[in-house]
Amino acid sequence: MAWAQAQQARLINRMEAIFQEGYAAAPGHAEQGMAFSLAASECATILCVPQMTGQRLMSEAGRLCGSHPATLNALADGRLSYAHAQVVLDQSQNVPAAQLPGFETDLLAAAEGQTRAQFSCRARRLRERSIRKPFPNGTRVRSSNVGSLWIRVRMACRGCRPFCRRLKPSRSTPP
Repeated sequence: MAWAQAQQARLINRMEAIFQEGYAAAPGHAEQGMAFSLAASECATILCVPQMTGQRLMSEAGRLCGSHPATLNALADGRLSYAHAQVVLDQSQNVPAAQLPGFETDLLAAAEGQTRAQFSCRARRLRERSIRKPFPNGTRVRSSNVGSLWIRVRMACRGCRPFCRRLKPSRSTPP
């Protein structure tokens, strides 16, 4: 089944490319989004699914065939399901291009032997550990034992301190 889904992704991606080429060659058509929409509509009709599902499938196929070839190959080899591939695509959104291949390899290794729900949780934790965004100066992050984060910000201006002193500390503030 996974092999068939990988082939479907390749075909859907090729279908979009054909529509993009044909739409770009037609005179007076400047919008690239229109070609995507037309291709997704045709894809949805062929697959007997709603149009929005066709658009989602086309978007996922483009990402699998473009920036995630290792995931597509793992799907074609039967090492993971399409649901696992969707988790890889979701968790690798906005990952810098330089870090994407290594992050994708780590995700594929973590997917083995996991259900979709287990893999989703594990992939999210892996993303939180490996893809860190820098915080502004004076911000410290500390994790608690229940999985939540405490964030403390050092006030940069003295005008903020009187305001903060008037605030009553809540019971949920860290010790």
